[in-house]
Amino acid sequence: MGPINLDKLINAISCHEHVVWKGGGGLEVSTSPSPYIPPKFRIKSTTAQGTTVAEKLAVEVIFVQAPAAVGKSITAKHISSLTNAPVLDLAITRVASSSLEGLIVSEALYNGIPNPTQSINDFHDGKSPVIVDALDEGQMVSTIGPFEAFLETTAKLILANRDVRNKPKVVFFGRPEATVFSDTAVQYEELEQEVLEHDRIQICIIELDFFTQEDATKLIKAYAEVAMEGSKNLLTILAQKQSPYDELIKWYFRRIEGALSIEKDGLWDDLIGKSFSGYAPVLSAIGRLLSKIRNPISTINDLEKEQQGRENAWSVIERVMQYILEREQDKVTQPLKDRFGYALDSDVLKKAYDPFEQLAYLAQLLQGIRSENVEPTNQVRFPVPQHTQVYNENIRIFCSDHAFMTPEGAANDIFESFILTHAVHSHLLQDSSVESRLEDLSKYPFLWRCFRRHINEEGPDSRRKVCWIYFAIILE
Repeated sequence: MGPINLDKLINAISCHEHVVWKGGGGLEVSTSPSPYIPPKFRIKSTTAQGTTVAEKLAVEVIFVQAPAAVGKSITAKHISSLTNAPVLDLAITRVASSSLEGLIVSEALYNGIPNPTQSINDFHDGKSPVIVDALDEGQMVSTIGPFEAFLETTAKLILANRDVRNKPKVVFFGRPEATVFSDTAVQYEELEQEVLEHDRIQICIIELDFFTQEDATKLIKAYAEVAMEGSKNLLTILAQKQSPYDELIKWYFRRIEGALSIEKDGLWDDLIGKSFSGYAPVLSAIGRLLSKIRNPISTINDLEKEQQGRENAWSVIERVMQYILEREQDKVTQPLKDRFGYALDSDVLKKAYDPFEQLAYLAQLLQGIRSENVEPTNQVRFPVPQHTQVYNENIRIFCSDHAFMTPEGAANDIFESFILTHAVHSHLLQDSSVESRLEDLSKYPFLWRCFRRHINEEGPDSRRKVCWIYFAIILE
């Protein structure tokens, strides 16, 4: 099925005007994220009858699936802000049996609605849908048993009243494997209740894809605009119809294309190229880099010089990966700050889940170790044992959902090269099967470039540096 516009999805999700979700118990209407450029949507499948987009979206449950960091959460927040549908963020809210019904009632009481039962009726009528975000994290935060119970009782709640079947009541956001798991749990509840085929819950599955070149450019400029706030001259240049910044973005894409050894003008058709250049954290990082360039024409001239241009492009890639690692670090440390506050040692917290430690954990995942079984690096020890215990639990929750990873392995070959070169450098490889991946990756230039990063860290007289150069030559 072809692509659809975001406004079609927003039109399908209606929320009763008198419902006001202020939060306080797990459900809250989000404010619109800024900047926001919608990714591409595509209907993967639907059980609804009809040929128009509106008819295909006339279902009770919508699953929105996408890989990590494509923009699921900010899209969920954006839709919430426009439809008044509250968000249940499973990354921070633990759920179990009957949680959704309980949250709807408790939120109604919290918001001063005199008859909480009416909120349940509005839910059944499709007037008060709920957006459930972070299915992936939800499995880890709530643990698998309670999470399954949450999904099954959510299906049970929907099945309790089928008077309205053509309006979304729940919109789930997650990675493909998480939405498939959730869909299976819903089907299990249907089997338990012996629901006939024609009476099954109506479901539509929507895919989010990586940003196209046009939308990627818009998002880069949007991030740059936010970072340039207060600099009127740069903002004026950025806003020009034929801005030199537009040309600079094109050159960055061309040089990234070259750094990844992709054929000319093939970046957005190549799977590795598209998965990297259309990746939301990458675009955010490029936007921030763009905001620091005072003379875009001079930078374009540098990029036009073949070798220097390739080096500049790869430095952008490295800085992007560093930015993603910093973003992932915040995911783990922020809950610690929220929970323990000033009781935490700030110096220790700076080292917690830093890029070095993240790569050590990701190396374990690439060698087949499940996230719940990863061995602590013991790089960080909090003075209070409880803090260390919670920290290690958070790592096990979040490292498998790292932006560099998918359940099948690394999100792309660039990230895998980055992880494995760190593993070799730090003597973390235990599984000999990984060596064959190094051989496969040696066909691409980015493995050598990741190796070179470590070579440059060694002293000029280091014997280890000589070994690294030798190893790199073999891989070449």
